[in-house]
Amino acid sequence: MPVKIYYSTGEEMLEPDLAELARFVAKRLSIPPEAIVNIILADDDRMTELNNRFLGEKMTTDCLSFNLDNTKPDFGEWVFGEVYVGQEVAKRQSQEVGSSEKKELALLIVHGLLHLTGRDDDTEQSEREMMTEALGLLNKYWVE
Repeated sequence: MPVKIYYSTGEEMLEPDLAELARFVAKRLSIPPEAIVNIILADDDRMTELNNRFLGEKMTTDCLSFNLDNTKPDFGEWVFGEVYVGQEVAKRQSQEVGSSEKKELALLIVHGLLHLTGRDDDTEQSEREMMTEALGLLNKYWVE
């Protein structure tokens, strides 16, 4: 499955292990291998703009997912979805929990992929379940 990780400036992020993680998780979540998933690392301003535009929240957030097309087209590229990860939020959250920024980015990428496949975290229980699933997937891949 093609996975590309970009900065919101359009520059491709050269962190092949994060792209490999995304492919590993996407496969386990049954995202079709021919589908494309774009992951965009964005600053607080961009995340606030997106969060406000799509969710009506006037603040930054750590992750937003957009399922663009879960039906394979008859021709052309198939962009399944996009995951926006708040890079500055990830840095702050990593400091709060005593983790590396890269591992926090990895967790948020997994979280975003879960959203692309229909998982939701709009209640306390679903949030706990989603976090458990995200950590389980991350721990199957991530070795520090």
